[in-house]
Amino acid sequence: MIDNLTKIIKIFFYIFITYSLIQSSVKATEAKIILKVNNSIITNKDIENEINYLIAFNEELSGLESKDLNNIGKNSLLREIIKKDELEKYYDLDEESKQLSKIVRDFYLRINLENEEQFKLFLKNKNVNYDSFKKKISIEVLWNRFIYEKYNKLLDIDESLIKEKLDKKIKLKNEIDSFFISELLFISESKNEFDLKYSKILDNINTIGFDSTARIYSIADSSKYGGEIGWISENQLSKEILDIVQNIELGEFSNPINTPSGFLIILLEDKKKELANLNYDDELKNMLKNERDKQLNQYSSLYYKRIEKKSIINEL
Repeated sequence: MIDNLTKIIKIFFYIFITYSLIQSSVKATEAKIILKVNNSIITNKDIENEINYLIAFNEELSGLESKDLNNIGKNSLLREIIKKDELEKYYDLDEESKQLSKIVRDFYLRINLENEEQFKLFLKNKNVNYDSFKKKISIEVLWNRFIYEKYNKLLDIDESLIKEKLDKKIKLKNEIDSFFISELLFISESKNEFDLKYSKILDNINTIGFDSTARIYSIADSSKYGGEIGWISENQLSKEILDIVQNIELGEFSNPINTPSGFLIILLEDKKKELANLNYDDELKNMLKNERDKQLNQYSSLYYKRIEKKSIINEL
């Protein structure tokens, strides 16, 4: 009888342990609401998917601590929802943009893939849903379109002044400096917030590099490319930015520069000299485009800050 009782206890114990493990597994996979943003929610599963998306295009992020990764994923989703909520007032978000296929192509070419099918397989292997990826890109495309349509007529571009600047540069110099730069643009509402954020940015640059840090903290459109701007001639830079770039060494980055759209950090990756016998019309077109993009980016940052303040954000 004692043997039977011992068997029953062992069976009961086994069932109890098995049940506990199953319950623990279920709880671990349950979706929990982490944040409420206006009428949307962000769950732990959403954050996990966002982290997969971010790491897919920047493996170095996987070296961060879990807490930091969660904050990055949460903040990335927060920005996306705030933009989406604003865009839904003006556009049908289910309508696919003509620009989308071009931007998707840019994405897979940057990671040395040849076509969309290879890119889909790449995302699948990284646990990233292709349709979710396209939705994210669609929001960014529509946001840029929205900012352009809203502020295009307010742009203040003095073409005659830009022409004068170009003429002077070409006349005075046989060679023109070109710089390969990246940027990181961040915002803060107070000195305390600035000190904390800037300290984190410096720590991250030292541990995971400028590229990864720009993807995390930068609010500029270039953030999805690690802040990369690429080659830009001295004619396309403002005097303030040119003075700064000319006085930092290769591989170094500037102190934060206070601009209307936030605090800008510039990384100088490479530089070269080019003969000044450039195509005048092409160079002028580039300078005008650069000035337009700069002003639109400033309007974009300012508008986002305004709608973020109006958003109802509750952390649970």
